Amino acid sequence: MSSAYRAVTGHYLDDARPWQVDVEASSPDLYVLPVTAAVGAPGLRRELVHAWAGTQYTTIIAPSAYVASSASLAGGCIVAPHSVVSSFVRLGRHVVVNPASTIGHGTDIGDYVTISPGVHVAGRCVLGHGVFLGIGAVVSSGVSVGSGTILGAGAVLLTDAEPDSVYLGIPARRVRASEDWLRVI
Repeated sequence: MSSAYRAVTGHYLDDARPWQVDVEASSPDLYVLPVTAAVGAPGLRRELVHAWAGTQYTTIIAPSAYVASSASLAGGCIVAPHSVVSSFVRLGRHVVVNPASTIGHGTDIGDYVTISPGVHVAGRCVLGHGVFLGIGAVVSSGVSVGSGTILGAGAVLLTDAEPDSVYLGIPARRVRASEDWLRVI
C-alpha cells in the first residue's frame, strides 16, 4: 500500500484503512495530508476535490507503469499498472489512467480526465477537461476531444469531438449532447 492518503466520503470511511481521510473532515490537521481522489467519474471526482479543504495532492504511479522522463504529471494523478505515458505527454490535475492504457507522445490531457482500462490515445492528441474515455476506446493521432465529452467503450474516434457530447461506435459518431461531466459510471 502506498503511503498516500485517499479522500473518501464518510459513507466509505473504514477504520481498518488508516490511509483514508474523510473528504468532509473539519480538522485542519488533516488538510496538510497529501491525498488522491480515485473516483472514476470526472464530475464526481471534481466535486470531491472541491469539497476537500486541503490543498496537497499526491500523484500515484504503479511500479509496473511506464512514465517517460519528459512527461509532466500535475498533482493528484493516478497511473495504474501496465499503463504507458509516452514522451512529452502532459497530464492535468486529478487525471486517472487505468490499467493497460497507453498515451502517445505529445498528447495534452486536461484536468479530471478518466482514461478507462485498455484505452489507447495516439500521439499529439488534446483531451479537454472532464473527458471520459470508456473501456477499450481508441483516439486516433492528432485528434482533439472537447471538454466534458464521453467516448463510449470500444469506440474509435478518428476526427475531432465536440465538447459536452457522447460519441459511440466505429468510427465514433456523436449521438447526443451531454449536459454535464459524467458523475456516475
